[in-house]
Amino acid sequence: MNFLAHLSRMGATSPYHVRSDLPDFADLVTPGNFQRLAGLKICFLSGGDNAVWKPNATKKSFDMFKQIFPDGKYNRVVVQGYGHLDCWMGKDAARDVYPRIYHHIRSCERPSELRREGRALLIEDGCVSVHV
Repeated sequence: MNFLAHLSRMGATSPYHVRSDLPDFADLVTPGNFQRLAGLKICFLSGGDNAVWKPNATKKSFDMFKQIFPDGKYNRVVVQGYGHLDCWMGKDAARDVYPRIYHHIRSCERPSELRREGRALLIEDGCVSVHV
């Protein structure tokens, strides 16, 4: 199965999240797999105008992690005005998005040096909305 067919099948078949490849197409969102991620800091990133995966998908993932690991270090970044791949390849991604990625990486390396950088506004449920 090719990558696009695999993604399409995950998106068309309940429960609509990450699965292994054929032959079993097993659900990878399991308690055991979540426990392997315990303690990992995660930044859920999405373009606000993402037509491939709606920004609400990162909210669902963020909420799931916070429910399983209430003390976990997670944040969610929604970059308004950016589409699916714009966060990585957009003409102003280096200015509007990369500082947030840098900020997350720095927080993973040196939590005591965490600083607010860029033009971000912290909003509800751990979501950081970047206005460009």
